[in-house]
Amino acid sequence: MRQDRSVRRIAGDRYLQEIAQIKREYWPEPPPKSTSFTTDHGISWDQYRLDKDFQVMSAPREVAESLNLDPDLETQVLQRRFVFYANNRPQQLSWSYYPYDLVRDTPVADPANEPWPGGNLAQLATLGIFITGVEESVRSRVPTLDERRILHIPEAVPVLTVARRMLVGPEENRQPVEVAHIIVSADNTVLDYTINLE
Repeated sequence: MRQDRSVRRIAGDRYLQEIAQIKREYWPEPPPKSTSFTTDHGISWDQYRLDKDFQVMSAPREVAESLNLDPDLETQVLQRRFVFYANNRPQQLSWSYYPYDLVRDTPVADPANEPWPGGNLAQLATLGIFITGVEESVRSRVPTLDERRILHIPEAVPVLTVARRMLVGPEENRQPVEVAHIIVSADNTVLDYTINLE
């Protein structure tokens, strides 16, 4: 069972670190490689690793609806399953989906390119797609046996699930290009958001 239960914060501004990776050629010096995950955990790039599995499949109904696809057309998506590690300890699970036509025959669809500095935002930017908004919906539930085993979650500890959509376009007409389901143990995670009322 996992011994290190140190708390990590998931902050609402963590995707700004990924934008920094996209803009790195404009900096006097390139910033250190990072993603929102490495920022959340306060770790360096060499303390970060992923288990990964990619497959092309017909979009599950919930995924199709989240991507604004017709669920009856069985549109293909690229499913990417990740287990995220910080200092060789499993910390997070995710299933991420792109419309396959968006990433077919690109470096984004090649698992050999993961982990990718800047994460999804930087990947899509290489295709000329620039994320303008991120929606996240968080809830808690009892973990499955697989989730407990993979993440080394103690008995009686729930998980937090984050349903995420990455969006492009102007605020009044944003379109989803990626959806993800992210799972973390609730006992060592703090969701930390700032609401700007200006």
